[in-house]
Amino acid sequence: MENLFRALVWTLVPTLVLSDCADLESMLELPDFFPPPQQFTATEGVITSLNFPSPLPIGTICTFTIRGPIGSTITTTFTAFTLDMENSALYYFLNDDVFVEQSMLIVPAAGASLPATFTTPSNFLGISIATHGMLPTGAFRLTYRINPPINTSRVILDSDDTTAILAILSVIASVVAIVANAVFF
Repeated sequence: MENLFRALVWTLVPTLVLSDCADLESMLELPDFFPPPQQFTATEGVITSLNFPSPLPIGTICTFTIRGPIGSTITTTFTAFTLDMENSALYYFLNDDVFVEQSMLIVPAAGASLPATFTTPSNFLGISIATHGMLPTGAFRLTYRINPPINTSRVILDSDDTTAILAILSVIASVVAIVANAVFF
């Protein structure tokens, strides 16, 4: 029964197809141009490359971001992955909305080996997949889940709250004393 429930839940997760991939050659001619990434904010989803399972055209870069609420983390798992072994790359960017080299994590992934499951340290993940090779390659499918924030906060009472609680406890103590006197005397 549990497997049936999981299968039903799995089918409800939306499959999202990347549509905003760019031509690397155009980007090299205009180095200040970086295409705006597609943004995903649903709690979970499946993201596939354009025309999956067909390969991406040669010289394509696909860039997208996943963002969760503040305090959350994001877990990604590739379920299909093919990338030219020598001239292509998978990059994770961990800096909030900024695709800069300082936040870049180059993932050792090529061929048909699935990259390891990855969980971010924050509520943001940018992913860029580039195909530089001589043959069309770069089909991928990944699932992602935004993990809710872990609530580690404690209740902190101010002096007004403390005074109110003490007043309530005093009333309760008085009622208990009255009831005790009525029962025993």
